[in-house]
Amino acid sequence: MRDGRKWYVSSKYPIISVLYKKGINLFPDNPAPLYDRISASVSQNIKVSPFEEIDWLFSGGTFLSSDRLYLNDLNYFRNNQMLFTASDFNRSFNLLETYAASGKWWMEGHLNVQSQYLFLKNLPFLQRFSFDEAFHLHGLSAENRKFYLEAGYSVGFLGLGRVGIFTGFTDKKFDRFGVRLSYPLWSIIEKP
Repeated sequence: MRDGRKWYVSSKYPIISVLYKKGINLFPDNPAPLYDRISASVSQNIKVSPFEEIDWLFSGGTFLSSDRLYLNDLNYFRNNQMLFTASDFNRSFNLLETYAASGKWWMEGHLNVQSQYLFLKNLPFLQRFSFDEAFHLHGLSAENRKFYLEAGYSVGFLGLGRVGIFTGFTDKKFDRFGVRLSYPLWSIIEKP
């Protein structure tokens, strides 16, 4: 409790979650979705030092049965297709096509290393400026697509925003490049 409100206290151990969803036809004359879907994830945010942290997430899932699926029942992958985005770069794809989804099985992984002294901050003339750097690596495999890998580098300014460059590879071949600007306004407002 802090100031009469509940706040989540992070753990030094990985967080494991399992989700099960079922589509049920309640009315015989209504073609409602009929499916069983299970997914699981393991994630952790590790504070290596006051200047460095590592954030990772691995998740996957499958449809155990899919007698009747509609578009909104598919598993969609979180992505940032806009140049300006309100979400961070850590647990989402930044160059993946819009509405990329899976209707059978999927696996995805996200690894992010954020540091005050990664590359640019090691240059003597930049050490007096307040910014941090991060390296991002995202991977995706699903039944309807070749393996997708995305790598990026971003610079953050006092938690107020980030500028990142990203490259995407499909089946080990370069196929896309992009720049993203993040301004995580909601996370700034919600912080204690």
